[in-house]
Amino acid sequence: MYVVLGATGHTGSAAASRLLANNKKVRVIARHPGHLVPLTAKGAEAFVADVTDKDAITKAFAGAEAVYLMFPPDPKNPDYFSYANRLIDAYTAGIEKNGVKYAVTLSSIGADKMEKTGRCSACGS
Repeated sequence: MYVVLGATGHTGSAAASRLLANNKKVRVIARHPGHLVPLTAKGAEAFVADVTDKDAITKAFAGAEAVYLMFPPDPKNPDYFSYANRLIDAYTAGIEKNGVKYAVTLSSIGADKMEKTGRCSACGS
């Protein structure tokens, strides 16, 4: 089983579609079930969850061999780093409690900028 977060976005939908095209079992996660219809029509299993909810993410990762994780930007959040830490906590709990073997993580924050990325460049670790 492969679990794909960000499945309604550009890279997540591409990853899920490629896995499905190769007859892999795929669970896709989103906050809104309607957004997952194009992937469930291809055979994906839908799972509705808030990505910061540890319990929900732990359930979503059950049976997964690999997970594709997103760190979605939230420019309106005044404390993005606290939000990112909640994501990390939820993802880590889900991976550890389910013994997930592989994880691919992607963040697009600041990817379009060579300089002046503000808090992105300040976080460097």
